[in-house]
Amino acid sequence: MRRRALLSGAGTGLFGLVAGCLGNEPLEGSDDDDSNTSTTQAGVDDRPTDEPSYHVTLEDGTNSRVEGESATLEVDLLERAISERRPAVLEVRVTNTGTESIAVFSGAPAPFGVVNVYSTDEDRLTLWSAAYEESAYVGTDGKTVEGADDIAVSTFLEAGESFERSFEIHLESPNLEPGTYEGSIDSQVENGEGEDLRLDLEMRVDSVDADAASDPDGAADDVVTEEPRVDEPPYEIEPQSPPADEADDWDEHYLGRDIAEEPSLEFDPLDGVRPRETLAWDRNGTDQQFRVQALETASEVETVFDLEAAETDTKARLEDVDFERQCVLVVESGFGSGSVRHEWQRVEPADGVLEVHGYYATPFEQTDDITARHSVLVSDRPPETGFEYTRVFLTVDPDTRVRFNSTEGTVPVDLE
Repeated sequence: MRRRALLSGAGTGLFGLVAGCLGNEPLEGSDDDDSNTSTTQAGVDDRPTDEPSYHVTLEDGTNSRVEGESATLEVDLLERAISERRPAVLEVRVTNTGTESIAVFSGAPAPFGVVNVYSTDEDRLTLWSAAYEESAYVGTDGKTVEGADDIAVSTFLEAGESFERSFEIHLESPNLEPGTYEGSIDSQVENGEGEDLRLDLEMRVDSVDADAASDPDGAADDVVTEEPRVDEPPYEIEPQSPPADEADDWDEHYLGRDIAEEPSLEFDPLDGVRPRETLAWDRNGTDQQFRVQALETASEVETVFDLEAAETDTKARLEDVDFERQCVLVVESGFGSGSVRHEWQRVEPADGVLEVHGYYATPFEQTDDITARHSVLVSDRPPETGFEYTRVFLTVDPDTRVRFNSTEGTVPVDLE
């Protein structure tokens, strides 16, 4: 445990502190940084599987942004559930929107300092970052910040360059209680003139009934837990052997070539759009994660997606959905190579449930990144009966099919 001066106003009035107390710290991804930049705490795989205890929401939805003359500062809420297994995750980003390089000043660690929010009773809740432990200027004990030197540190960004850092709220975070919290993220930009960037945070923490599983959008009143969660595909899959010479001999659709395509409602897969809030990878854990959302109004679509960031044709398609006869399905799973993708064979109504059947398309040559996969479908509704919720059957390997539905929220599944 490192102990330092009590937390003070680092990050405010920083230009007056630059002389004699300006430090430079290595940033994640730089040649000087050898730290583990995981956004989850060590030992996560020792924690029990459970339902979320709290949900976090931001006043501005899942994204908040402030624009300056030469830079922007924004925060995205990537994962809002807090449980014994995983924290809520926010990502903060500063971007040089000008044409010249800039210096961004803050309290340590650069470029955002220690980020705190305060309850109505003035209790301090620290948004945790692994960078605190790596900083020479911050004292920590577990997931608690004990103190920080009153020092200004700098980050340099070239034109168009961004820097991102993840912040977490853990179940064991001191002073975490249901209620409203307010705070700010403060940085100062040197672009020939001093410019303050201040992003106000207003955050709501709500408790979740331990007897009910999480529905991220609060749309479902009753949770239906899938049993069995994992089973074998109800059709025989012959495993492939690596091709002797040409990768062209590999069938990337072998997991789904025997999934029936009928009977099916009409549906259209969409490319070029990504959910604002995606599944957060836990590099220390063994669980895969699965989630499906059924969006039934235009406002839900606008909440889940940043339509302005979508490709033009996809944006137009989502804006033209006829919700009286259609819905939008968002399916997510992870984690692994981004070259592996969802493929869908049919969407079938069954006893008030909209069932979606698909598989992983697995190319022979795969990228080595680790990411969540997602797909978006515009599907017809059952014309007369409607549906209560959506269930997904996803074949992930020759022996494994996973079931999850839209009442459950994010579902962790240990496939090892």
